[in-house]
Amino acid sequence: MIKSFSAALFLAVFAPVAAFGATVISDTEFVDINWSATEIGDTTPNNSFVFSGAQVLNGGNPGAFRTIVSQVNTLAASSVQAAHIYEAATYDPSGMGAIGSLTFSLDLKAFSGPAGAMGAGAVVRQGGNFFAFGLGQVLNGSGWVGLTTGPLSSAQFTAISGGTLDFSGTGGVMSFGFLTSNGTFGTPSTNTAGFDNFRVEIAQVGAVPLPAGMFLLLTTLVGFGVASRWSRRF
Repeated sequence: MIKSFSAALFLAVFAPVAAFGATVISDTEFVDINWSATEIGDTTPNNSFVFSGAQVLNGGNPGAFRTIVSQVNTLAASSVQAAHIYEAATYDPSGMGAIGSLTFSLDLKAFSGPAGAMGAGAVVRQGGNFFAFGLGQVLNGSGWVGLTTGPLSSAQFTAISGGTLDFSGTGGVMSFGFLTSNGTFGTPSTNTAGFDNFRVEIAQVGAVPLPAGMFLLLTTLVGFGVASRWSRRF
């Protein structure tokens, strides 16, 4: 009797936790094969934007991180952007559920460069199109700075290369990553930065995360119920 009581109560209490959870995609190691980089913005008159990204094993926040190099060779004031996409995981709304919101976070450190800072943003790729939301910028020498934003709806993203971001159950497969951006002021420049602790939380439509305090309360109730039944038996 005690077994059946505790099992039933456990399922009644903890089933909603799984039902209302969110899908999380994250990376702290930044293995090169898991990441791609694509130019999504270049206003230089000579198309001189050169960019790269690579894993560095030490010096992150902590451990490994992804280093970014953004190079522009022009005398004209320009702006450049690249999307770095995590290719090791995707989300398909048609099979995994419509999305209610996205929450992004990552750590950024601007190392050096004439631009004086590195800008960052959240990026979604869907159907070959890129959609971005700005996270802000970090000045050179500021150390590791945590950036976060959300929850974001599809309407809050800006279409970079056309299309419409679709969070519905008929939307296409999505990949996620971060945007890097720099501006130049009439001189050629090379700017470097590091990114670590990339994370995106995907909340399905209608999802209501269970507060940590409620989880503790329900855990206590389970223990109280089992103890009560046990004491009455003896």
